[in-house]
Amino acid sequence: MAYIGNTAGNRFVASKTATQFSGNGSAVDFTLDHSVSSPEDILVSVDGVVQEPTVAYGIVSGTTLRFTAAPSSNSGNNIFVYYLFRTVGTVSPPDNSVSTNSLQNSSVNLTSKVTGILPVANGGTGFASYGTVFKLISTANQDLNNGVETVLTFNSAPIDTASITSTTNNNVTITAATAGTWLIQGNSRINQRPGRQQLLFLIGSTITLMGEQSENDAGSGANPTIGFSSIIALSDGDVLTMKHWQSSGGTLNTVAGYSQPSLMGLRLF
Repeated sequence: MAYIGNTAGNRFVASKTATQFSGNGSAVDFTLDHSVSSPEDILVSVDGVVQEPTVAYGIVSGTTLRFTAAPSSNSGNNIFVYYLFRTVGTVSPPDNSVSTNSLQNSSVNLTSKVTGILPVANGGTGFASYGTVFKLISTANQDLNNGVETVLTFNSAPIDTASITSTTNNNVTITAATAGTWLIQGNSRINQRPGRQQLLFLIGSTITLMGEQSENDAGSGANPTIGFSSIIALSDGDVLTMKHWQSSGGTLNTVAGYSQPSLMGLRLF
């Protein structure tokens, strides 16, 4: 049969089928022939009296009619159920047809679906510390005694996104939120060509990275630069410092300027 308009829906059907039961004075549960969604989807009559939905009866698991009080025991079928609407199927929306505005906030569990660390805004803890950066520099020259590992002092922290640097203690303290894999870089300059010099990076009291330079390696410049760079793992509570050692035979000094001396770090993950 031809018709005008969209194809008629075939998933939910208005039905006028009916089911009859016989009460026995004790039974309260009766199995329906069709699944329904709510008590309002059926009309129930007991001994000719229409029952009030949710007050006199309810629906359990779609197919169980449950009375609040057992219907009387009369001869014949004294319970009449009239199906106003019954569920005969479900509709699956086409792919890419549901917008995010149609989803409940709790309908998608990112924690169980996404591997790795989630952003804080999505219930995770990791992305807030991604991109953590610090930079310590000194704008003043510092004496370096011969043969002494001198702790470099820093009087400025132009970059510190997680507040982990200290110009008072000349160090960086890693926290639980900033622990992870870091790119670490250090640089320093000295005021004359030394016999030999080393730039040391320490975690606590342990030398972890070192840049080393002999007089032959220093080039022809009057203020040779020394540095190091590496990717390392840092843990909660690690304290980072930098030292400069030289063996010229006398006291030299660092040369401040061009962001040197400096200790810098970028958290990768």
